Amino acid sequence: MDGMRDTLSFGLRFTFFIAIPAMTAQIVLSLPIVSLLFERGEFTHQAAINTSQALIAFSIGLWAYSGIKVIAPAYYSVQDTKTPVRIAVISMIANVVFNLILMHPLKHAGIALATSLSAMLNLLLLIYYLPESIRRIEWRRINDSVLKISLSSAVMGAICYLAISHQPSAFSHGIARLTWFSFTILTGLAVYFGMAVLIKCEEMKFLIDAVKSKLSAPPAGSIL
Repeated sequence: MDGMRDTLSFGLRFTFFIAIPAMTAQIVLSLPIVSLLFERGEFTHQAAINTSQALIAFSIGLWAYSGIKVIAPAYYSVQDTKTPVRIAVISMIANVVFNLILMHPLKHAGIALATSLSAMLNLLLLIYYLPESIRRIEWRRINDSVLKISLSSAVMGAICYLAISHQPSAFSHGIARLTWFSFTILTGLAVYFGMAVLIKCEEMKFLIDAVKSKLSAPPAGSIL
């Protein structure tokens, strides 16, 4: 059980290490992403704006969608199959209620936001009702990681916003536009990983060690 709790703790931390910056990037770059992929022909700029609003609303819950995939299997591993189903039903009902509340003021974005909110509720209930045998995982360590990840993601998001909002006019069309967008993404990744190293994120250290181990491993079939 100790090993399982360690695995669950690391699974949550590493999942958030990926999901939170992805969420941040999708929110900050939602309109450029949609415009670059779809804005042509009958897909107008207004359609791109509307779609980006839905993307932002969906992205808000990305960390929760990911966390559910880590927490739910923990119940099954201790032979508790009923609780996740009950929580899923509660979340489904909550989704309907959130839809009814949000769809009028926020229209299509409200429907997407309802999905994110119900996913957050699902994850929080899964955490709250964790079986006693696995409840005592390292929550303080998880909280510390989330704070560091959030800080790194915020800095990355700010840099991406500045880069995309100050896009030179020479990079506003065609391949040049794609080039600037790629530059923004790569810069954001560099800033995020750099911040993670600077503030000593454990997950970043694990990632670096894994890459070093992979690069130093002898090729398959080689003779030592």
